[in-house]
Amino acid sequence: MRRTVSVSDASSTLQFTQIFGKTKEQSANMKAVILLAIVALATAAPQVEVLRSGSEVNAENFSYDFALSDQTNAKQSGSIVNPQERDPEQKILAVQGEYSYVSKEGIPIKVTYTADGTGYHPTVYVDGVLQTAK
Repeated sequence: MRRTVSVSDASSTLQFTQIFGKTKEQSANMKAVILLAIVALATAAPQVEVLRSGSEVNAENFSYDFALSDQTNAKQSGSIVNPQERDPEQKILAVQGEYSYVSKEGIPIKVTYTADGTGYHPTVYVDGVLQTAK
C-alpha cells in the first residue's frame, strides 16, 4: 500500500511516498512462492554425471582430462619449455588441449588449441567443419 503526502512551503512542494510494511500473511506467501521457484529450477536443471576424470601434476608438467554424461569432454597437458631458466618469471609454459560439447541447438562444437610464448592458438570445428576467421 502506498500513500503520497505533499508538504508545501512558500517556494516549493516536497512530495514523498511512504511504503508501509507487508503483513505476516503477505510475507509467508512470498516465502512460499520463492521456495516453489527454487524447487522448480532445481528439478528442471539437467543432471550431469562425471564419466571420467583424471589428472597428473608434476613440477614441470601437468595433464588432466574429463568426460561428462552430457557429451562435454576436455583434456589438456602442458610443460615448461625452458626448465633450465632460473627466474620463475621467465619460464614459459606450453599447453595443448581440446574441449568439446553439444550446443543448445544440438550442434557438436570442438576446440583444439595450443598456448605458449607466442599466444593462444585455437582451431574451432562446428558440426565437424573447420571454422575460419572472417
